[in-house]
This record gives sequence, structure tokens and C-alpha cells, in this order.
Amino acid sequence: MPTVKQIRAELNQLTRDGVELLEDLTEGLHAAEDKKKSPGKKSQRKFSLLRFAAKYQQWYSAALPLVHQLLPDRYEEFQQCYRNEKRKQLTWSTYTISDYLRNNTPMAISNPETIAYMQLTTQLDIVDSAEQRLDSRLADIKGVLQAELFDDELQPRAIWPRRVIFVQQELWQVSCWSATWRRWLPIIMLLSEKRTQVSVI
Repeated sequence: MPTVKQIRAELNQLTRDGVELLEDLTEGLHAAEDKKKSPGKKSQRKFSLLRFAAKYQQWYSAALPLVHQLLPDRYEEFQQCYRNEKRKQLTWSTYTISDYLRNNTPMAISNPETIAYMQLTTQLDIVDSAEQRLDSRLADIKGVLQAELFDDELQPRAIWPRRVIFVQQELWQVSCWSATWRRWLPIIMLLSEKRTQVSVI
């Protein structure tokens, strides 16, 4: 089972890799713009969709389980940025990163790189939020443990004096029975001994 330190390190690495993916996608966006401006001229931008797809798939596979564990309420949103299984038609608002990677772009969408960039930015924001959630959960756990330890420290001190006073009061009352106290003393001592044991436990 990974430690908190390992999870934090993995989240930090995912953030760095995600930023690199955004930088790569920016190159792709510029390359697409150059192609529109000069259709017959080869762009000087160093961008490969196949290389970007390989890097992204690796990043997505590593980020998905962490998002599911730390941010289950945003897990579906993270998935839908990659692939939207619920969409009824492919439009600008339902276009996903998987469409971009497979070059599944209808003619109505003229800027697929921009949409993919927006979707990846959303996923990266979710990863950043997962790290914040990790810190929040750790703070909650520390608070609960400190409260329990505090209660455990107070409980013996709060119970023990009450038990001692109770036994002392019983013995004092019995001692007033001058005629019969010898007959009751063994029973009282036994009761006081049991109550003392309970207080220690």
C-alpha cells in the first residue's frame, strides 16, 4: 500500500507531466495555425500527434486511479474530458481528447487543438485539487487522532477521583453503623475493590 509521501510524490509528478503535455499541445496549436496560414508550407513546429498521444495515455492511466481515490466526486468529470460515453452527437461542446487523439474531428470543428487544450487543462486542475484534498484529509485524520488521544488522557483522571470518593463515602456511611459495621465491612471492601478495578480499566 503506497504511503502518503509516495502519493504526494506521484501527484507532483503528474502535475509536472501534465504541464509538459500542455506545452506540447501548445506547439500543436501553433503548428495548426501555421498550416492554416500557409497550406502548402511545412510547419517548423516540432509536434507529433502520435508522440503526444503516447505520452498522454500514460499520464491519463496514472492519474485516473488517484483521482478516483482522492476525488471521487470529480472522477466522472475527469473521464468525460477524455471520452464522453453519454453524448448523443459530436459537437464542439462534446468533443473530447480521445477524439483529438484519433483524429475524429468533424468539419464543423475548426480548432480541435484548442478544445483538447481546454479539456486537458480541466484534467490538470482536477489533479491539483486531488493534492489539496490529500492535505485536507490528512488534517482531518490528525484532528480526530488528537481528539481521541486527548479524551483518553482525560478519561482516567475524570473517572478515578469519582470512584475513590464513592468508595470513601460508602465506607464512611457504614462506619456510622456502630452495631453492625463488622458484618457489612467484607461486602463493602469487595464492592470497593470491584469499583476500583473498573476505574482502572
